[in-house]
Amino acid sequence: MSIRNTTVPVTVPSFMVFVDLQPGANWGHPCRYLLVSREDGSIARVDSEFPPTAESLRLVHRGEGIEDWMLLSAQPLEEKSN
Repeated sequence: MSIRNTTVPVTVPSFMVFVDLQPGANWGHPCRYLLVSREDGSIARVDSEFPPTAESLRLVHRGEGIEDWMLLSAQPLEEKSN
């Protein structure tokens, strides 16, 4: 996996979690990538200062109160119906 100009080795199938440590601030600022192993749940942490590109992402969870502008998405997401 490549984060900006840094190559991060991914040795097992993993989920990538992006954590913005200063939400709402302009980039670059501290953020973190977590690689969670699908095999045993172990976590590898990679500190960075930039988010991933929108083209490389797939949103799997949208937390309560998260607005479209807070997401790395080319287009707004449809709201869930209750």
